Amino acid sequence: MSTVPAYPGANVDEKEKSSVLHFENSGTAEYELEKQPAHLHGKVEEMDEAARIMAEAGKVDYTLQEDKAVLRKIDTWILPVLCLVYWVQQLDKASVSYAAVFDLRK
Repeated sequence: MSTVPAYPGANVDEKEKSSVLHFENSGTAEYELEKQPAHLHGKVEEMDEAARIMAEAGKVDYTLQEDKAVLRKIDTWILPVLCLVYWVQQLDKASVSYAAVFDLRK
């Protein structure tokens, strides 16, 4: 009967463990910003202006109040527009469906 390791990668040697940890951390945004300098993502000359600014800025910490202010602006300005567009899409889909049912394809 085989034993189950306590955590993934528990039964591998140190060399494999470092590659496993690198693989596990490579998908997180914090790892991308903190661990890898901009030169690993490509030449700075090849980056567009927004990517260059983000690479130079590094990690930026936000306060809870700033997070709430951004969420409030999203809820106030973007969410109603998204709901309106979704409603118009549903109206269009329903009208095309009724036209197909009543054989008004032209």
